[in-house]
Amino acid sequence: MTIKHIFTDLDGTLLNSDGRLTDENAQLIKQSRLPVTMVSARSPREMLAPLRRLALTGPQIAFNGDLIYQIQQGELKVLDTHPMNLVTGRQILSYMSIYFPSISTTYYDERAWYADHEDYGTEIESQVTGEAPVIMNAGQFLANPASHLMKIMIMTHNSAEREVINQSLTQLHLQDVNIKASGEQYLEITSRQALKTIGINYIAKSLKLNKAEMVAFGDGQNDLPMFQQVGLAVAMENAATEVKAQANLITKTNDLNGVGWGLNYLIS
Repeated sequence: MTIKHIFTDLDGTLLNSDGRLTDENAQLIKQSRLPVTMVSARSPREMLAPLRRLALTGPQIAFNGDLIYQIQQGELKVLDTHPMNLVTGRQILSYMSIYFPSISTTYYDERAWYADHEDYGTEIESQVTGEAPVIMNAGQFLANPASHLMKIMIMTHNSAEREVINQSLTQLHLQDVNIKASGEQYLEITSRQALKTIGINYIAKSLKLNKAEMVAFGDGQNDLPMFQQVGLAVAMENAATEVKAQANLITKTNDLNGVGWGLNYLIS
C-alpha cells in the first residue's frame, strides 16, 4: 500500500485533551513527510495554530466540509464553499433569541467568529481556541446578501439542556441544514452540504488520489463516513467502541501523540 495523503480530525484526535498539538506529535508527523489535511468542524482561524506548527500548505477542510481552503502567503484562499441559506440562518438565530435567550449562540463566516454580546459561551470558547468574537448584531450580518454564514454554534450548560434545544430546532423542520451534537454541551449547525466526505472527495479529485492512497485518523461517530472514503481507517485509542470497530488500525490516544505514532508505524 502506497500512502500519499493523510486526513485527520482535530479535537480528540490530532489535538490533545487541552486542545493543543504537542511538540512530539508535530515532529513525528513532519518526519513522515506526508501531506496532511485537517478535517474539522472548527473555523480556519481556530485551525491556524496546528496548521502553522505542521507548516501545512495544502488544502484543509473546515466547518465539517462547508469550506475547503488553503493558506497562501498568509491569506485564506477559498477553494470550495457551501454556506448556509441566510433566510434559514435568520430563522434559527431569531428562534434562539426568543425562546432560549440565555443560551450562548454565536456564528461564523469564513474569516471571523461573531456574537451579539459576550457571555459564558464566548468566554469558554475563547479560552479553548485563543480567539475572540467580533461583536455584531446578527441582523446586521444577515441583512448583507454578501454574507456567508458558515456555522451557528450553540453552547449549553449540560447535555440535557442541549437535547431540549436540539428537539426544539428539529421541530422547525429545517430542510437545508445539519444539526449535530458535539461533546457534552455543543450544537453545531451547518448547511446540509457540510459533510466531511464531500471535502475529502473534492481533495481526492483535485489531487488525483485513489482510495487506497488515503489514510484517515478519527475518534468520533462523525468520522465514520470519512473512514469509508479512504483505504485505511485509523481510530484513536480514546475513540468510542463503535468507531474502533470500523477501523483497520487502532493507534495510541490523542494525549499520547496517536496520530504521529500511527503514521510512523504505517510507514516503517
